[in-house]
Amino acid sequence: GSVSLFLILFNFVSGAYGHVPEEGKVFATVGPYVHEISEVHVQDTQSSPASVGLGILGEGDVNNKGGFEIGIFYGTKTYQRKFGDAHLAERVNKLSVPVSFRYWFQPAFSAAVGFDASYTMGVPEVVFNNAPLGSNLTSARDITDYGIDFSGQWEAWAKDRFAVIVDARYFYSITARSGEDANQYSILVGLQYLIQEKHGSDD
Repeated sequence: GSVSLFLILFNFVSGAYGHVPEEGKVFATVGPYVHEISEVHVQDTQSSPASVGLGILGEGDVNNKGGFEIGIFYGTKTYQRKFGDAHLAERVNKLSVPVSFRYWFQPAFSAAVGFDASYTMGVPEVVFNNAPLGSNLTSARDITDYGIDFSGQWEAWAKDRFAVIVDARYFYSITARSGEDANQYSILVGLQYLIQEKHGSDD
């Protein structure tokens, strides 16, 4: 039936190619990513447009299940903070550095979780503000803010040392101010390259 057909197609797609974790393998990925905070206030929909940035990932496998990953993401992030019925929206360029462990549960599918530190680059810009005087503070003005990074990754295509990956992420802020939305969704489409792999001894 239809369930059997789905399982056959799923096994074909996930097994036709895919990441095979192995100790000593090192991968690098680079590509654009689109990101947006998790809530857009209805009174100012222009305060949180989806932004495009650049993402770089490096993964080193430590066993046949996965490995450690470090990323560098650069883009403009919007922060919104509520003050009753009023709110403040600010945006600033951010350099985010997530450090995670990635687990491959299928050759083409993996998940990762880790710690993320985001560094402010430049001067924050006020996008919208109808908040009371003296309330003009969001995490955009912090030098560093921190959070937990969750990632689901799909290897969509692979040939030799190259692959195309689709990486969907959710950043949950652990340093957000009261009434502030600093969480973020993002998706990266990147070109991945196998830099090195461990070769067995001939002995």
